[in-house]
Amino acid sequence: KNVQKTITLRYKLLPYLYNNFYWHYAEGKSIISSLSERFDNFEYLNNYEQFMFGPSLMVLPQLWRSDYQFPVGLPNEPGVWYDLQTGFRVVTSDVNEKIKIQPLIDEINVLLHAGGMVMTQGWDERPDENFKNTENSRNKPFTLITALRSNETEKIDPQGSYRFYWDDGETVTKANTFIQRFILHEHAIESVVEQQLPDSSDFNIPKLEKIVVYGQM
Repeated sequence: KNVQKTITLRYKLLPYLYNNFYWHYAEGKSIISSLSERFDNFEYLNNYEQFMFGPSLMVLPQLWRSDYQFPVGLPNEPGVWYDLQTGFRVVTSDVNEKIKIQPLIDEINVLLHAGGMVMTQGWDERPDENFKNTENSRNKPFTLITALRSNETEKIDPQGSYRFYWDDGETVTKANTFIQRFILHEHAIESVVEQQLPDSSDFNIPKLEKIVVYGQM
């Protein structure tokens, strides 16, 4: 069951992963990076126990026994992060402060940065509900997950936005491609379609079923 939950989480995050691969191809952005690459702080140069997955997620691998609470550094002046799966708020009061996190035996610790956005599919479904393959998961409705920032120092993207790319997963050309920008404001989320599917396209994009907001709006 533990392995099944981990694989299911990967399927749910496939839109985010797919998106990161596209922007790596189009603009050279990193898919996986160290904290020292993502944040301008000397303290993270020797940190090999955490890494950034795309612009918004930090992964804390299970490197220790389950009864050991390991120290975690949370960037950014100070750091405000949310547990991706529960929405629990994790915060440090100082840029060099570290907190202790209990390893999860049956899940992977994944934190969402305040101001970050993550597109998922089938987010509310249980691990045993039809996560059989990529073709199956791509047809599930989208859920956009975001976390509010409390001040300007807590944004990752300078504009507090997320550009979502999607295509049919098969066509080599850019005929069936769709790009939508989500902009996080203080009390609202703005949506702007930057590239629409052509009228001749028979490709149907799954609907955006829900937006999950962590923090107070």
